[in-house]
Amino acid sequence: NSRRRSAIALLLVYLPLPLLGRGLKVRVVVKIVHRVNNDYFVTSTKPKRKLSHKMCYTVFQTNQGWMALVASQTGIVAATLPQTTRRQALDLLGEKAKQADFAPDALSSLTRRFQDYYSGKKTAFPDALDFSGATEFQKQVWQAAQQIPHGETRSYGWIAKQIGKPRAARAVGQALGKNPFLVIVPCHRVIAGDGTLGGFGCGLPAKQKLLKLEKTTKS
Repeated sequence: NSRRRSAIALLLVYLPLPLLGRGLKVRVVVKIVHRVNNDYFVTSTKPKRKLSHKMCYTVFQTNQGWMALVASQTGIVAATLPQTTRRQALDLLGEKAKQADFAPDALSSLTRRFQDYYSGKKTAFPDALDFSGATEFQKQVWQAAQQIPHGETRSYGWIAKQIGKPRAARAVGQALGKNPFLVIVPCHRVIAGDGTLGGFGCGLPAKQKLLKLEKTTKS
């Protein structure tokens, strides 16, 4: 288990100070420095704003490596594939992580299911997804890909037919290449019509690894 240590680095205060007859507010922000193993990261304790798009994230270990997740109040925003280090996983979230609060408890159910998945267990991901920023076509493609059963594959052409655009197989591939919900939306299960792997945004070795994992999955 990861060992976590936290220390308060600064204090958040608002002090009204008179300056030349005018009030000056000095703002010092509280920062909590967290230590997980030998990796350090910082979160803010400034008051949380109640916004519908407020996000949270977590980073955790599976037996395949470190993963990161980010979610909004609407649903999952992004999920990474396992990486060698915690920092690599977090970096894949990019700006999304910077806009979110570190809240592992809020994503504990999904975390456990990903750990089960990468341990070789058949796992369901019925989680709500946040499609903010996606085109309607991308949304249709990703939702169609979710219909592909664990351990099976379908072609890009099959997806195109499912969404009522049978000639859009190439565009389907492009939409799958922008899928931020890796494994939850199983774009790795979509292959070329001739049975070859086709493409994969994270590289064909990663696609092969996921398909192999699912072929040997235990119920």
